[in-house]
Amino acid sequence: AIMPYNNEWSSPECTYIPISDKPLVIKNLMVNRTEGDAFKTYIIDVKGVYDVRIFNVTINTPDPGNFYGDQAIRITDCMDVLMEDVTINGSYSQKKQWGYGISLNNVVNFTARRLYGHASWGIFGNNNVNTALLEDCDINRWDIHHYGKDITLRNCTVSNVYNQYSSVYGTITYDGCTFNNCIPHLIDHSYNAYTKYIVRFRNCTVNTGSRYSRLFLFNRNDNLTNPRHELAEKFWPDVKIENLRINISGSNTATLFIRNKKFKDDSRIDA
Repeated sequence: AIMPYNNEWSSPECTYIPISDKPLVIKNLMVNRTEGDAFKTYIIDVKGVYDVRIFNVTINTPDPGNFYGDQAIRITDCMDVLMEDVTINGSYSQKKQWGYGISLNNVVNFTARRLYGHASWGIFGNNNVNTALLEDCDINRWDIHHYGKDITLRNCTVSNVYNQYSSVYGTITYDGCTFNNCIPHLIDHSYNAYTKYIVRFRNCTVNTGSRYSRLFLFNRNDNLTNPRHELAEKFWPDVKIENLRINISGSNTATLFIRNKKFKDDSRIDA
């Protein structure tokens, strides 16, 4: 649970699964996908497990051709998930077609340390994530497409794409992070759900050129009304910034807040 089910739309059903007293450990794995493969190869798919630990895993994907829709590591319906020293070089994705190195759905307490992940579309694609910590990571995208709470990126480097959120709660914290030619925080319009939450930047650095000279991009579509009364009111996040350094190259200006008024059918934003 992320928020109370105190509305007429929610009808939760509860199930349970037996769990082991030992963690599920996956470690010391290298997978080299091959250019020109006839079929896509997914690597790790974990569902309904408590205490998942993934150590020292490398996934290399060369030119994917026309392939997209990757979920190289997929974690679903899990609690207490730890990844350390995971490297993902590329994915089945295109700049205009989705594909993820890591996909989380209905996950509580996710931690990634020393994760390196870069791919054409973006390394993460997540839904329903309650409490996550990324520490000492080098990635090109972290996101929660829909429904999340309490996320921290600490001493991370994010480059070239953006961090994207929709219908999140709690606090999103960037602590000691570096953002290179990317949008540090983007609000997605796909679900027409603009909830109240806090964004906190502490001791961060933004290195930006003329193409990505913005800190926040708010894709809030006020022309649509959400039929759910608890989502009908549209909020802006509360933003708290402490000791932020912005280095500008190739442009004379940088903008902290931009509201996008052009909406496409897909959720991809061409910044």
